[in-house]
Amino acid sequence: GALFQYTPLDPDTQLNLPVAASPADSSLLYYPGLTDVVRHGLDARLAVPVSHGVTIGLQYDRSHYQGNYGALLTPGFDARKDTYLGNVTYQLPDSSSLITLSARQYRYENSAAPNFNLTQTRADLSFTVKF
Repeated sequence: GALFQYTPLDPDTQLNLPVAASPADSSLLYYPGLTDVVRHGLDARLAVPVSHGVTIGLQYDRSHYQGNYGALLTPGFDARKDTYLGNVTYQLPDSSSLITLSARQYRYENSAAPNFNLTQTRADLSFTVKF
């Protein structure tokens, strides 16, 4: 699943909303008339058990969005989002419960509107009970 809610573009609407970085971010940036949207992406994940009950996980996700305004002489849209995640998971002995410590960083970069560039970090401690 996605680490953050993100709505890059809706090319079928008259007004497009490329920035919805996280629930805490309420800034909106409009791109009227954007067409020919292309998304390139990369997602890599690795989980390595280091001892009985302890696993280290790493994840990297990149999305690059590009579009243009058709016949207008306006520069096109070029934005990128990168997400980095690292976690340590400990499975409690004699149970299916887990404790996970995770840290993530989210970066949004917009070459057309650098004032809307964003970097967020987050750390979580989760206790999961499986039935």
